[in-house]
Amino acid sequence: MKRFLALTVLAASIFSCSTNDELTQIGGSDTWVGPEITQGPEDKLYEFTEETQENEFTTLEWSSADYGKSTEYKYNVVTSVEGFENEEIITVATASATSSVLLEKEISKTVNTITGVTDPSDVKEVRVSLRVESYIGEGHDNSPRLSSSMTTFDVIPYMGYQPTLWLAGNFNGWNHNDADVISHDDENPGNYTNIIWMSAEEEGSIIGGNFKVSTMKGWDATNYGMGATEGTLDPEGGDIPVGEPNQYTVTVNIDDLTYSLVPMSWGIVGDATGSWDVDTDLTLDPATSSWSVETTLTDGEMKFRANGNWDYNLGEGDADGQLSEGGGNLQVTAGNYKITLILDPAKGTYTYTLKSI
Repeated sequence: MKRFLALTVLAASIFSCSTNDELTQIGGSDTWVGPEITQGPEDKLYEFTEETQENEFTTLEWSSADYGKSTEYKYNVVTSVEGFENEEIITVATASATSSVLLEKEISKTVNTITGVTDPSDVKEVRVSLRVESYIGEGHDNSPRLSSSMTTFDVIPYMGYQPTLWLAGNFNGWNHNDADVISHDDENPGNYTNIIWMSAEEEGSIIGGNFKVSTMKGWDATNYGMGATEGTLDPEGGDIPVGEPNQYTVTVNIDDLTYSLVPMSWGIVGDATGSWDVDTDLTLDPATSSWSVETTLTDGEMKFRANGNWDYNLGEGDADGQLSEGGGNLQVTAGNYKITLILDPAKGTYTYTLKSI
């Protein structure tokens, strides 16, 4: 869906901060002095291109904050776009640093994230504001913060394709979690892919449920649903059905408006199983996010792989029972075993067990 980002002037504002009891020892907020931008971009129109995206856009400089005592202050350079509520931190400076070099690609990426525009043909001129925010400590929500006034400019960013799209559905409570994203495949422009566990409990049953694809966290931008036929996308479409609960390779193409869901079917291969070419299939248990099989092994080596090929394979990890993508062969001794492959959906990590039977 094409979006037009209107040009309006964003009024400069000064953000205040709150205090708490732990901070009274360094004075009240009326004695604090926030940073102020002393050098930055001119208030004019800039146009970024693919050829210039590595170029320096500006060196942003600001005066030091003062919280009333000698301590290390940290700074965020915060970006906002006229017409959008959310802000993004573009860079962080620490200690005594009072300047930061900003590249064109950093501005473009941040505008991309805030606006949720994914199609390069949808890129329009936007009004961007930068401010510098100081804080003490690790930057938690209760950290005392001071903000500079804003410096503004217009820009036509080089958008390319945004790095990620978000998936929200029954499997994650319809939330836009950072773990549930599909990433852009630079070798196949417009393609986004990742492996996602899609399973939810509903009325005592484990289901695959439905989902949608969003261009930004939340529901305020484009949210792709199913098109007129299975495998097609529509920005105004309804929920996309998953089918059986499983781990899926999710692929979306925002140029062609297509999607695919390929369930992961895991097996074991190796001389310990009798063949490096023919898989011994594991059976999925959706309730435990695991696959298992009872089989006889000989002395030798084996690996886990998905869908009968080596695109996704798991081998030796950093510790006993842990697995890593593309890891080394697993050494086993002869015997009858129940072999279980266990997925941690939240972390996207795998472990396995071999139990003699």
